[in-house]
Amino acid sequence: MLATLVDGVTSMAICEVGHPTGGMSVELGVTHLKAVPSGSTVVVVAEVERIGGNLAFARCQLFPSVSVEQGGCLVASGKHTKFVGGKLADRKPFAA
Repeated sequence: MLATLVDGVTSMAICEVGHPTGGMSVELGVTHLKAVPSGSTVVVVAEVERIGGNLAFARCQLFPSVSVEQGGCLVASGKHTKFVGGKLADRKPFAA
């Protein structure tokens, strides 16, 4: 489940910074540090590190919501590299 969150949230972050598509995954990594407490809502903070001609690099951190209010307790982190070049870069953004 955490890998799915990393994939989805970092892809959305890449689109939010102005790239017309989310691209296709080249590499996806998740580091699990601690169990998420039962019943917790997970807060995901994503950041796009760099978008080049063909690749985009993003990362995110996952916290249980109860821990964010108390100074944070990282439960997992993820890194995502996506291919965003070639014909994907020529696509128009989706209309909302």
